[in-house]
Amino acid sequence: MAEQLDINFLLERDRHAEALLTLSRRIEGAHTEKDAFDAAFDILRAHTGYRHYWIFVFDEDGRHARFHIGSGGPESDPSTATLTIPGDPMLEEIATSRDIVVVEDARTDPRTNKEIVARIGNRTIINVPIVFNARNLGSVGTGTFGDEGIRLPSPAERDFLKAVASHLAISLDRIHNKSEWQRAEKELQAGEARYRSLVAAMAEGVIFLDAAGVLTAVNPAAERILGVAASALLGKTSLLDGSATDRDGTAIPDDRLPWVLTRVTGAPNADVVLGIEKPDGTQSWISINTQCLDAHGTPQPVVATFRDITEHRRTEIAARRMTRTLITLSAGNEALVRAGSETELLERMCSILVTVGGHRLAWIDLIDQHHADGELHPAASAVADERVQLKPNRTSCGRSVKKAMTDRAPVLILNIDADALCDDCQCDVTGAGCRSGLILPLATSHDLIGALSIYAATPDAFDKAELNLLKELADDLAFGIQAQRTHRAQQHAMARLQRTMESTILALANTLELRDPYTAGHQRRVAQLGKAIALRIGLDAERAEAIYLAGMIHDIGKIYVPAEVLSRPGKLTPLEFSLVKTHVEAAYGILGPIDFSWPLADIVHQHHERLDGSGYPRGIRGDEISIDARIVAVADVVEAMSAHRPYRPGLGIDAALDEITRGKDTLFDAGVVDGCVALFREDSFAFA
Repeated sequence: MAEQLDINFLLERDRHAEALLTLSRRIEGAHTEKDAFDAAFDILRAHTGYRHYWIFVFDEDGRHARFHIGSGGPESDPSTATLTIPGDPMLEEIATSRDIVVVEDARTDPRTNKEIVARIGNRTIINVPIVFNARNLGSVGTGTFGDEGIRLPSPAERDFLKAVASHLAISLDRIHNKSEWQRAEKELQAGEARYRSLVAAMAEGVIFLDAAGVLTAVNPAAERILGVAASALLGKTSLLDGSATDRDGTAIPDDRLPWVLTRVTGAPNADVVLGIEKPDGTQSWISINTQCLDAHGTPQPVVATFRDITEHRRTEIAARRMTRTLITLSAGNEALVRAGSETELLERMCSILVTVGGHRLAWIDLIDQHHADGELHPAASAVADERVQLKPNRTSCGRSVKKAMTDRAPVLILNIDADALCDDCQCDVTGAGCRSGLILPLATSHDLIGALSIYAATPDAFDKAELNLLKELADDLAFGIQAQRTHRAQQHAMARLQRTMESTILALANTLELRDPYTAGHQRRVAQLGKAIALRIGLDAERAEAIYLAGMIHDIGKIYVPAEVLSRPGKLTPLEFSLVKTHVEAAYGILGPIDFSWPLADIVHQHHERLDGSGYPRGIRGDEISIDARIVAVADVVEAMSAHRPYRPGLGIDAALDEITRGKDTLFDAGVVDGCVALFREDSFAFA
């Protein structure tokens, strides 16, 4: 599992999922191989980093490969339009492989035809087999040429190429079968003499019903496809013993079956997909066409032709499942990036698995961090049917959950009733209409965190490809949970550190005020006013807090000034005043080595500086003085003038505000002065 999320990889997966939906819609309407290939080339050209594409189509005898080009360039050499497979190591491997075939450098790889490579300049060659019903129909390929150099596909590009090949397999099978079907129907019209033998020899099932809806003839293919002997069908009014379902699994009423509708209305039906159950209990899919045998009146006799599309349907379902799971994975990764808390992440992930992934039920159980029992406790859940109320205090258990947690590996539940779930869990799962499940452990490289349980309405809901992608989602979720917990712990640690720093600062301030009773409360009031000014002029709360803390210790350097000077009544002599002025440098010496979260030492060092350079200790001016220090300077003057001092009584707030107003733009920052005046005269600020 990756220890960090690759945002570009997630975005690429998202784009690929959307592209596959577009491809699926386009090839459903394809009538020829060229239509399907052009759709695939357009999608590949728009969503991969390669410039050249091709498709091999293998002949029935497996000896030749027809070459279809999807882009201009060196590979368009007409001599390569048809290639012989035997004797060509690379084509032989493509024709027999079930997985992607990659040639990193065609110039040196022993599998390539060096004559062709020299002529057209191949470098990297990638071919993905187009496999349907365990047979290689061909391959979809891409690669680099000449100066493009060597470029291997990324994991996301590999998955995308495989998904495109799966869609092409479905389309090629449909197009080939349709062509064969059309050919057979034309031959049926060639003459009555060949009619019955042709029907008997057809690979498609054929049945005839009279105007009363009774089956009168059945060919051998129909017996084989339906799993019922002709003798058991003739004389009946339906070719099915049980009910049929549509593509979505919804039962079709008897009066809406295609041969019934055609007999009653006279309207033909084409390519109607039905799900049926054979007498042996196996599930199967057929595609059926119905046509009236008489052009006049209703009801009419009907002929129905149908073919077994079970493998086609399974491949189609697998391709759709892959696309749906890729979109689910993309949505889950977005939740990992955007979630603001562990609870939000867990709830969003369960919701995505149900609403985007199409599953009936999803829940997450976590190991309680504060107890050593190691048991799972409910953390989040989502159910497709809002009418189902999950038990809030259920405890996940059962053989599958225990095995997944012990082995740290996914476990499929093929039969819900056979798994030893607790009563509450069993009630929740069966009540939500679930028949199969998947348990995924949530584990990092070091810790076992919990389990993700996903339940579906069908018994075969999770194939290998989907399981691998959902395992990736669970691994990413475990990483996200760990990241949320680490972030929360860091926040708590930072909060404790900040509280410790603030306590230290307050202790320093209290130490100074014990030595200097005349300034008792002075630093606290400067801090209070400084913070209020900062917020009044638009600084953020964190910076205002830094100014408050600087105000609390802005006179800390006075601990180096003799106590008799600080507490002596009367006006200070020049020598004594010069001693007092040293407190700024002394404060900087005290605070400078301390690694505060804010520049407190610099603020304290500059709070006696003035805009015109007349301040001390360094005589800096203008923008050399930080805005934080300018705020503390104004707050210091206002508090000092308004409060009592050993050498004079307090002058009051009005006198203090007049003083800073006279010094605006020369001694003090104009914006800070205006903010301070507004606090007292508009906001009725008062020292606490």
